[in-house]
Amino acid sequence: MPWVSLTDTADQIAAIIQAHATNGKAHIVGLSLGGHIVLLLLEYHADMLNRVIISGVTAAPMPNRVLLPVHLWLMSVQMRRRSLVERQAEAMHVPPEMRSAFTENLLAMSMEAYRRICKEVAYCHVPDSLRSVRVPTLITAGSRESKIITQGVRVISEMMPDAEGWFAPGLGHGWNVEDPSLFNAMIRAWITDAPLPSRLQAANGGGGTSS
Repeated sequence: MPWVSLTDTADQIAAIIQAHATNGKAHIVGLSLGGHIVLLLLEYHADMLNRVIISGVTAAPMPNRVLLPVHLWLMSVQMRRRSLVERQAEAMHVPPEMRSAFTENLLAMSMEAYRRICKEVAYCHVPDSLRSVRVPTLITAGSRESKIITQGVRVISEMMPDAEGWFAPGLGHGWNVEDPSLFNAMIRAWITDAPLPSRLQAANGGGGTSS
């Protein structure tokens, strides 16, 4: 199925939840692109969500959007070369046993879809309507993320009344594969309303303390 938009993808996920989830509601986790889609679920389909975890998203349009055509050109070259994709997997600390699947999936992606996704994400912003959304939401990022993403953790967690912001120390954008044990423990804790793992660090305005 061809990529249409972030909103279309959020609507499709909402339809799946409505059709298959118990009582038409679900817990949901979104990382990076998935996190931006979850923000749209919170905006338009909050009544279908129980507890939410989002990692690695921005709260405002990217400041270097003028460089987007250069980035897309570089990626069009990289995504056609297996050796470069394999180096990207290594740079992202993808575990060795998962690098083959990562490489094959990236090589299979349509460059046109990638361009459309990048352009849409580059202009994403968090709507003011989230200030009234009362879904328990955990906003996270690796502490080594870019400044715009670490700022996003603070902005969104301070904006939403039932949100908390936390950082995974020493980890980057793909911290779910850098430290899957910590990532999974965080998900289990948040969904069960248990204390978060002690290794996580609270963001300013994130609320609460882990234990």
